[in-house]
Amino acid sequence: MATEQAATPKKVTLDDLYRYLAEARKTREETTKEWNENIAKERKAREEAAKEWDKKMGDLSNRLGDVVEYTFVPDAVMRKFAELGYEIETAARDYTITGADRHSIAEVDILLQDGDTVTLVEIKTKLTKAHIDEHVQRLQKVRETKRFEGKALIGAGAVVSDETKAYALQQGMYVLEQTGEAIQIMPRDRSFVPRKW
Repeated sequence: MATEQAATPKKVTLDDLYRYLAEARKTREETTKEWNENIAKERKAREEAAKEWDKKMGDLSNRLGDVVEYTFVPDAVMRKFAELGYEIETAARDYTITGADRHSIAEVDILLQDGDTVTLVEIKTKLTKAHIDEHVQRLQKVRETKRFEGKALIGAGAVVSDETKAYALQQGMYVLEQTGEAIQIMPRDRSFVPRKW
């Protein structure tokens, strides 16, 4: 019978330990680098997907805005103001108001003119208090132009919420509301005295 010899353990030197630690560090660095690259790729893919989503939603929002604006076409708005006694001579959509230097001062969705009264209508899919405040500032800028000197400026806006409607009326503006297939102007009688800018 052969005698079994006991295996002698190999002695680990300090150099072996340093070599092992260096290999472990290199493996860890490679793994960390690979993870970071994968995380960066995933983040980039998520950002691109979010941009694409935002673009699609922006396009949809623009189309919805166009639908709302076309609902309030100048002819329909003109008829509603005529029901209040205004004799609209001029109606324009997407009207740019320029100053003496021919630079744009303001843009309005609808401009209506009845003799010496000019109505500037702002239409939004959801008109907010901030939009109303911007419209007031727009009216004040337009008031300073020579083109509308001596004319009364009236503001109007298309509104969705009751809170915004109340705010617009407090500011002295007419309110246009969509009611099914038609639109109506609030308030519906001539007793309302709109603010003149």
